[in-house]
Amino acid sequence: MINRFDMAKQTAVLKEVSVKGIGLHNGNKSVVVFKPAPNAEYGIRFVRTDFPNKFEIEAVWSNASSGLTVRGSVIENTGVRIYTIEHIMSACFALGIDNLIVEINNNEPPILNGSAKIFAETLLKGGLKEFDTSRKFYVLKEPVNFFEAGKTRISVYPPDQFEIECTIGFDHPFLWFQQMSLKDLNRIST
Repeated sequence: MINRFDMAKQTAVLKEVSVKGIGLHNGNKSVVVFKPAPNAEYGIRFVRTDFPNKFEIEAVWSNASSGLTVRGSVIENTGVRIYTIEHIMSACFALGIDNLIVEINNNEPPILNGSAKIFAETLLKGGLKEFDTSRKFYVLKEPVNFFEAGKTRISVYPPDQFEIECTIGFDHPFLWFQQMSLKDLNRIST
């Protein structure tokens, strides 16, 4: 895997690749086509091809929305939504992809194996190209906390170094309590 913090330039996929499967929440057949972005600073944009004019939603904080589930990431623009984009976004982060066109034929990508792994493998098959534009990083200066109904807590702290720690618990014997820690992006496999 590529350590995105070691790369100074923005990247995109080199050629078009695709993946298909069934959406987790809607149960629909879903086809996702990853296409090269035309230029640096393009960002990651999802395009709903089931709309006549191929409705576009940029994957930015201002387009974040609530959706079908409290455990998924949703983007929305003028009432049009795309649900459960988190595995695609995770794959892009892990691979250092800053600019990408993500065409999707309905409102949810396929669940595949339930992780970002197949998305990452698919993107790697497309190859990566580098733009002659420096990558931009956001530096957190103070802690941010999010709490929801006593069940969910997300806390982010200013870093001394890159590190992700995650703890999750469910009221179910198969998923009861899980914890992980990641300090090296080169160790990401899913």
